[in-house]
Amino acid sequence: MVKITDDYLNNKKEFTDAGIKVPTYDIKKKNGATKWVHFGGGNLFRAFHAAIADRLLESGDLDAGIVVAETHDKDVVTDAYKKFNDRILRVITHEDGNFEKELFASVSDALYFDQSNPDGWKKLFKIFENPAL
Repeated sequence: MVKITDDYLNNKKEFTDAGIKVPTYDIKKKNGATKWVHFGGGNLFRAFHAAIADRLLESGDLDAGIVVAETHDKDVVTDAYKKFNDRILRVITHEDGNFEKELFASVSDALYFDQSNPDGWKKLFKIFENPAL
């Protein structure tokens, strides 16, 4: 059984056998100067915006992953992102009952952006001051 945290680059066959499309890029190597910061990491982001970023990373039109800045609930960062190495598994159920499964690795970091969290607060300000970080 494949897990969302498994190495999708070196174990592609396991994902493919499970019917999951995987990225061809290594998000750890996508650390260019173009930072996309997205405020809020909820379901709409994970289903739609992460997919757009995935396509842009695949095509080479985006040179860095998305930084998700969660402002509402710190547990979103720990339970929906960090627990799964910032990866997202999107599953679409089509009207014929078939599933379309795709792994997104387009999030390079997720942080809780709130003054009560000095680490996340400082980190995001540093990104805006110097996007190449």
